[in-house]
Amino acid sequence: MDGGSTNIDDAAAQAEIDKEAAEPASMYRPTPVFLASLPADPQQLLTYLRQWVHDTYPDRPADSMIWKDAYELIHYSEPFWTPQQRAAIYKALGAMPDVKATTATIAGTGYDLVCMVRTDVGPGDQADCLLFESATGRFAGDATAGTGMALTAATVDLVDYGTQPRPAPGVKPTVDPSLQGSHAPKPKK
Repeated sequence: MDGGSTNIDDAAAQAEIDKEAAEPASMYRPTPVFLASLPADPQQLLTYLRQWVHDTYPDRPADSMIWKDAYELIHYSEPFWTPQQRAAIYKALGAMPDVKATTATIAGTGYDLVCMVRTDVGPGDQADCLLFESATGRFAGDATAGTGMALTAATVDLVDYGTQPRPAPGVKPTVDPSLQGSHAPKPKK
């Protein structure tokens, strides 16, 4: 138990549920129809997102807010994206000047994952790294990147949407040959 209420009378009233369900689709309520309405061209998508931030958060830096909201969008809706949507969103993020990507190395072991990170975090802030499977582009998890984008097993959270095996960071899994090319650790040269 997490200490939260377990009283069924504390559940949302049907009117509250209906009100939330009636809200229009948006970045904060990404339906498949909304996602399909986004521009497919990465540069047009980035322009759209920057305008959306300007309209939604007029006094906030656009790329910082895009990263924050895309981070949440990826966590909540990425399993439902088409490969084309996935490519457009990742390329739009990659077009931001302060976003860098590299192959992920976790605790000294190279993984077939791409780590995308914003490098313009402030002093004392930690860089949030999004991890993607390089072969498919699927979201694989997130991490807190240290100096030089170094990742440790303790700072990596891998997800499993039930579609592929996810080894624990720092654990050298036995790789079934049929899974080669997924995100299994790369052999050291």
